[in-house]
Amino acid sequence: MERIKKLYIQIREIAKSKEFLELRYINHLKLIYPLQNLKYTEWEKLNRIIPDLTQNEMQVIADSIMEIKNNKKSNFDTTTIYAQIFTLSDDLIAEYMLENFDFIDNDLPKRIELIDGLANRLKMLEGKTKAHTEFTKQYALINKLYDKAVC
Repeated sequence: MERIKKLYIQIREIAKSKEFLELRYINHLKLIYPLQNLKYTEWEKLNRIIPDLTQNEMQVIADSIMEIKNNKKSNFDTTTIYAQIFTLSDDLIAEYMLENFDFIDNDLPKRIELIDGLANRLKMLEGKTKAHTEFTKQYALINKLYDKAVC
C-alpha cells in the first residue's frame, strides 16, 4: 500500500498543477512510468480507491492509462479502471473519455454489472450532452461486450 500512497500523492499533485489544469500535461517520469511498473495487486489497490478520488484525480489516471506504453499488455486490466472512471466521472470528463471509448474493448472482464454501468452512463451522457456526438459506435461496443460476457 506504501507504493499506492506515493502514487496517490503524485496523482493529487498533478491534478492540482497548472500544467494539467490548463494543458492536460502529465509528466511521464512522475506518474506514467511508475504506473507501468505496478504489480497486479497494486493495480487492484489503485482500483479500490478510484471512487474516493476527485474528478481531476480520476482524469489524471484515465489520461495516464492511455499514455502507458503497451497498456493492453499491462499487469492488470487497465480497462476496468478506465471503465470505472467513465461511470463515476462528471459529464465533461466522460465526454472527453468518449474519444478513447474503444479502449474498453480491450478484454474488459466479463462483469455484467460493470457493462451495465457503462451502458447506463452512456445513456445519461447521451441525454445531457450538448455536443452533437454520435453514440452508435459506443452502443455497438456495449452490445459486443454483453455478447462476450454472456458467452
